[in-house]
Amino acid sequence: MHRVRLACFDVLDTTLLRIVAAPSDVFRLVFADLRRSLGPLFLEWDEDSFVSARLQAEQRAIAACGHEECTLDEIWRELSSVFQAISRGQGAGLELEAERRVLRPNVEVLRLVYNARRSGHAIAFVSDTPLPRSFLAEQLRGFNIMAPEDCLYVSSDLRLLKKSGRLYKKILQITGLEPKEISMFGDNINSDVAVPRRLGLRAHHYIGTATHPGGRPTRSLRSANSQHGATSPSEIRNVSSVLERSLEATSLVERYLGPACLAWAIWVLLRARECNIRRLYFVSRDAFLVWRCASALSSIFNIDCRYLMISRQAILPAATTIVSRSALDWLIRPWDSPTYRLICRRLEIESGQCTGRLRSLLQSRGLDSPLTSTDREQFWSALEDPDTQELLLRKFAEKRVDARGYLEQEGLLDGVKWALVDLGWHLSLQRGINSLVQPWASARGLYVYLSAERALPPVAGWATAMFPLAPPDSRSCRRLPCVARFPTIAEHVFGIAPQGTTVGYQNQGGSWKAIAQLEAEEMSPWRSKVEKAIDEYVKKHGDMFLETLNKLNYCRAAYDIITNDLFLTPEPNVVRELAKCLRISSDTLNVNPSRVARPIRMSELMRLMLPGKIATPVYSNLQWPEGCIRISPPHFRKCIQIRRRLSQLLHEDFGSDG
Repeated sequence: MHRVRLACFDVLDTTLLRIVAAPSDVFRLVFADLRRSLGPLFLEWDEDSFVSARLQAEQRAIAACGHEECTLDEIWRELSSVFQAISRGQGAGLELEAERRVLRPNVEVLRLVYNARRSGHAIAFVSDTPLPRSFLAEQLRGFNIMAPEDCLYVSSDLRLLKKSGRLYKKILQITGLEPKEISMFGDNINSDVAVPRRLGLRAHHYIGTATHPGGRPTRSLRSANSQHGATSPSEIRNVSSVLERSLEATSLVERYLGPACLAWAIWVLLRARECNIRRLYFVSRDAFLVWRCASALSSIFNIDCRYLMISRQAILPAATTIVSRSALDWLIRPWDSPTYRLICRRLEIESGQCTGRLRSLLQSRGLDSPLTSTDREQFWSALEDPDTQELLLRKFAEKRVDARGYLEQEGLLDGVKWALVDLGWHLSLQRGINSLVQPWASARGLYVYLSAERALPPVAGWATAMFPLAPPDSRSCRRLPCVARFPTIAEHVFGIAPQGTTVGYQNQGGSWKAIAQLEAEEMSPWRSKVEKAIDEYVKKHGDMFLETLNKLNYCRAAYDIITNDLFLTPEPNVVRELAKCLRISSDTLNVNPSRVARPIRMSELMRLMLPGKIATPVYSNLQWPEGCIRISPPHFRKCIQIRRRLSQLLHEDFGSDG
């Protein structure tokens, strides 16, 4: 039996702890330092937007460097293109200083290191991080953790990662040891435990205080934005009285849409008043119901609330001025399974209009064949043909004239300070609008949630969200609001409106009219019924909500409670109503819509009883897993509930939170 000769310890969040809630909170400290020294350059930035910029820069740096890991210098080279007044050396120095301020030795792990050293084991420290090796060595020595004879292997130095296994293979090559002669100790269940074990190393999972060193972060290291943070028990108590009747109701509007839209509307109005925004544009279908609520309350806040018929399909082509892969990032989304029919539909061109290589590709592949990665590369290359570029640019220019005319007609260029209201996600729509209204106006936005992949202020303008950013290193998707965990269903449930998706604009007698898709005629009475019920709910409960939800955090707490109830534990009769009346699609033009929910099938139940990795794909095939479960037979629900309890005991990632 092999004896352990080399004991390896993970560095960050194991041997050294950060006194922040998540590693990305260090970027918030960097932002605070930058704003103190370069305040005027950050008027449109907040903490979340800066964290998003830093995370995106790291992804671009990894893609550009050609290795598994990038360096901090390469990250700040990418960031310096966004913040031109900051040199990459200055930015990297600020980040290292922020890291230095939050790092502390983990006494619990120190004892293990000292014991391993006394037992005669060689010691090595291993880290996946873009931080420089010299910086980690300085910290480990400064805390008397790393001895002169110890080794330090860092991904930014070797350009190899633990999570891929290649860093461990490099250690085996350097040391000449057998896998069983090396042990690994760290907090990451994948890169510190599963991967080394797969390679034959001994690995132990650290489950001590690494996630929350010393309990909670100190006040000075928490987000500076007062609207951010988890919903606290006191906030829940403050809103419980206003939601008590709602949670006893069983109808779609009384229990869910009414209180959620009212809480959202009040948050928007409070935030707009705080930011001195005089006009709000509620963006098409996704914000139609909240516009009904806000309009009824707007006179109290002296804020003009308007409904803007707009969509990604209507704006993004109009905002495109060049034909390239980066400019047409709206054409093929990461979650799409594209065909040429889908591409032509989004470009609003007929296959017969195409010429050159694009026409040849359409003829050879057909309109409905799924495109492979090779097909996609050939498509982007075909767009370089002069005739194809001329066709598309002419289309985009026509749409730009109409879209800009509609925006001007609706008052976006009249000098009043305004903001868009929408559910959120990536700010692609705000980015498109911003490009159309500049230099006469600058877009702003108030959203429920914005993702880390959001467009940044230089191209999209200022934006803020009801819920704080939950970066990938926050360790749990449960920090995301429910609407962001079920984005497609959220867009359709909150987007119950009298018209379909806006596809463009047309000049009729000197004024621009929005052109929308036709909705199914049989659904019109139901949609009108929901709209009237929302109006009645506001009349009945608006004053009570205004009196109770008088702070931003209270609005967020109420919205959080109601949407969690809706998406995770919905009333079966509400799910059945939505399944009967609502068709949803992840496509911007609502192609191939499906029912919002349906009962779980026996074949799916059998798969759900298997180990988590086999069961998980079943959930990915359902638009609204919890809704499907709620209208399934009772014995199905019981089986899934038991399986989830078992998964919790086994620490598996199994389904959602219901």
